Amino acid sequence: MLQSLPRERSSDKHLVFAWSQQLSRSMLAWVWAVRLPFMAFAYGAAAATSDYSLFWWLAFSPVFFAFVELTSLFLFPVGLIVYFVGGNPWLALILTASLLIVVVDSSAGFTCTKHQVELLQADLLSGASRFRLEELDVDEELLKGFPTYSTKKKGWELSRRLITFNREFVSFLTKPLRVFQFEPLGRVSVTGAAVAFSFDRYPSLIFVRNRIEALSDAQMFQLFHELAHGTPEGRSPRERAVRWDICTHIYGPIACLVLIPSCIATVVAAPWHVDGWMACGALLVANALRNRTRSLVADLTDGASEALADAVALAHPRYSLDDKWIERAQRLSLRLSDELSTLKPIDERYFPTLLRRASLQRWLTRGEVLPYYGYDVHWPYLLPAVALFAMSGYFAIYVHALPAPIFWGTGFLTVLATSVLARNGLMSHQLLLKVDSALTERLKNATTG
Repeated sequence: MLQSLPRERSSDKHLVFAWSQQLSRSMLAWVWAVRLPFMAFAYGAAAATSDYSLFWWLAFSPVFFAFVELTSLFLFPVGLIVYFVGGNPWLALILTASLLIVVVDSSAGFTCTKHQVELLQADLLSGASRFRLEELDVDEELLKGFPTYSTKKKGWELSRRLITFNREFVSFLTKPLRVFQFEPLGRVSVTGAAVAFSFDRYPSLIFVRNRIEALSDAQMFQLFHELAHGTPEGRSPRERAVRWDICTHIYGPIACLVLIPSCIATVVAAPWHVDGWMACGALLVANALRNRTRSLVADLTDGASEALADAVALAHPRYSLDDKWIERAQRLSLRLSDELSTLKPIDERYFPTLLRRASLQRWLTRGEVLPYYGYDVHWPYLLPAVALFAMSGYFAIYVHALPAPIFWGTGFLTVLATSVLARNGLMSHQLLLKVDSALTERLKNATTG
């Protein structure tokens, strides 16, 4: 059990959980089958049109989806081969449509990058300069509690060796973290000792109010908290919510053009037959469960992000080795309780604050900082949703007569969607160039001033 690891290995434990969190998003086929329900729908149709599709899908899907994010770029031609060789067209549709997973991940990364850049340009790097910046050296001892920074650095080193055709796109991949001291110019209201901006293709930026050696214990904990936000796993809760939004935009047109008409047509063709009503009912309930799952992910995003950062910060050797985390967690829990007393349940900050305090109290009760495992696998909603989407495809008999147009229509939409991959990469790079230029200019002005 990971929970039985000794205290001094707490950072390793958090590293294991961080990467298992990333892997679980790919391994669990039903997560993507609910994010993009037409995949589950196609699975049901495949099972209805072939005696062996169900068996092969159950046997192959765990292995397939474990590596789907690495292999999705190659699955479209595989789907074409399966289609033309005479295999089940619905199985071919699942293979080709899985290419959308790469599109969704790329778009989510770009959306989060754009949001972070906008926040920077609106405040610390705004045109009307209100802060003086100075870049600080980061002690390696400080980063011992954040092992995924070193993992990110190793990944970037590999990228620089492999990507030789366009060196500009890997020019930022030098170090995973940059820390700056910001000093307000004039009467500028500043709240908080530190703030983080996390990027995947640029160093995470951490801004602190004072020099690191001058920070109080409470300020040092806030620095660790922001350092946790800058890690890859610290960025994942917000990317998860964005993925669901993007998938909903993709799923909407396909549902209106394929899923809903197929179920309704089945009822119209044989209103006295139970299949059409089963398909419509299953699709209706499955959509309700999917919407509930998406709503839960959105509601948990802010609270999950803060609880994860607390877990990583409290597990830092500065707090974990001598159980100093207990006093820090108690103080933080009391502060959050005071904050909750001033908030109403309808306030935007109420639920995230409640979730953060609940996590702290659970750790204090257990006597151990448990890694916060953020995920979007809400079993009571996801698993029934997968089964119901597949059931709707199984019973929508009318759709079984139209595999070719549906296959080519979805394939066309998939190829069209992949055009955003290059756009996302280019636009992300342009945004990061603006940030890098603004930082360079601000540091230069501070030196000459």
